[in-house]
Amino acid sequence: MENELYKKDLKKRHSEKIFQKVGMYCWETPQDFFDKLNKEFNFTLDVCANEDNHKLDIYFSEEEDGLKQDWGENICWMNPPYGREISKWIKKAFEESKKGAVVVCLIPSRTETIWWHKYCMQGEIRYLKGRLKFKGRNTKGELVNYPATFGNAIVIFKGENKQKKKNLVDSRFWLIPKEIYDPLNKEFKFDFDPCPYPFVRDGIEIDWGKSNWVNPPFRTKDAINGHGPTAFVRKAIEEFKKGKTSILILPVQSYVNMLLEAGAELRPCGRVKWIDAITGKPYPTPSNNALFILKPKQKEIK
Repeated sequence: MENELYKKDLKKRHSEKIFQKVGMYCWETPQDFFDKLNKEFNFTLDVCANEDNHKLDIYFSEEEDGLKQDWGENICWMNPPYGREISKWIKKAFEESKKGAVVVCLIPSRTETIWWHKYCMQGEIRYLKGRLKFKGRNTKGELVNYPATFGNAIVIFKGENKQKKKNLVDSRFWLIPKEIYDPLNKEFKFDFDPCPYPFVRDGIEIDWGKSNWVNPPFRTKDAINGHGPTAFVRKAIEEFKKGKTSILILPVQSYVNMLLEAGAELRPCGRVKWIDAITGKPYPTPSNNALFILKPKQKEIK
């Protein structure tokens, strides 16, 4: 009897070892389980996934490494690697929630660990009944199903949603009205948006499409890596030299729109060194200027 119990325990311990090692960390969340949570939270970003197991169209791949990325104010789904790296992911989730993200984590219920007590205990914890069955590719590349040999829990870091605390006029992100975007899309047939909301990638660091819609963050402090309008204009010019089309929408003074609507010709002047009318000395910090030329069209002589 004791020998049979020993064999049973050995088999259990062996299965735990197999689950942790045979598929490494590429284990996909059961779809029906995810769908229920997604219905509740409406996720916008999968922070650690790959081409096979991502649950959302927008996700950080292994190469991009979500640990190195800014999660912004997204509603994040996180099914992290269950090996030694898990503590780094839990710490990252907690820290990103403090910056405004909501992070829903599917993790082993390891209540004896330091990271559980340091971070998870500060979030909302939902213990799962029974064992989940995960799908993934093992080290041989085979697609397999394995039931977890441990209990799981959902840990939710609700974060500090700074956006809701702001006045509307101080909002960080603005979306273009459909009545402006739709006609442009019909005309230019956009195939890429380098700075969509929510921002999950730095649009300056990647290649653009053939026809690009560019609605950049208007303040550098709101942008990834501080890349504001000027950076996106430079990038659009680079892409233009490669034969790509970009349509940018940028803030301007009301008189600029008035002049353009009146048919003014626009010519760049660069940084103008204005001369002081009294001293005759040039202004020490020249500013960018442009010429707006309003010239009546000559009437054709019949």
